[in-house]
Amino acid sequence: MSLLQRTLDEVRREWIAADRHDWLERNTPYCALEEVHRLVAEPERAGLDTTKEGEFARQILDHWGVRLADIQGKEAGIHKGENLRALIADSTAAHGWRPRLWCVEDRLDTLQHVTTHADLADVALFLAAWGYNTLEMRASVRSDGRIRLLELDQFRGGLSTWC
Repeated sequence: MSLLQRTLDEVRREWIAADRHDWLERNTPYCALEEVHRLVAEPERAGLDTTKEGEFARQILDHWGVRLADIQGKEAGIHKGENLRALIADSTAAHGWRPRLWCVEDRLDTLQHVTTHADLADVALFLAAWGYNTLEMRASVRSDGRIRLLELDQFRGGLSTWC
């Protein structure tokens, strides 16, 4: 982990220790909490794989009252593709069938990396148009057969509106 990442995480921890309520209140969802609750309840099992420390994501989601099956933060130190494989293996072992996975990510390079793995070809990949990416990146996936652009209104509409 870089010095900058460690420093930012430590600043977050200090802020939380000094004024947890203020820190939590500054982390707002992209849509109404009722919508977030409905969206994570739609799939059989919803999880979060984030580049934020898992401890921070858990605090925010707990504050919002959002319960997920799993939260994987950057502390796990593994790539999105490995997390997807682990989810597939866990579900296959538990249920005897390969799950249908939908991966929403705001980093195009991460999604492009997932496309290089043939064993993940059935994972639906979505670039979050409201995330950390540029207009050029969003435009580039409009003609991509593997990665689809997901607008916030589509996201809010639920899984059935994503395709």
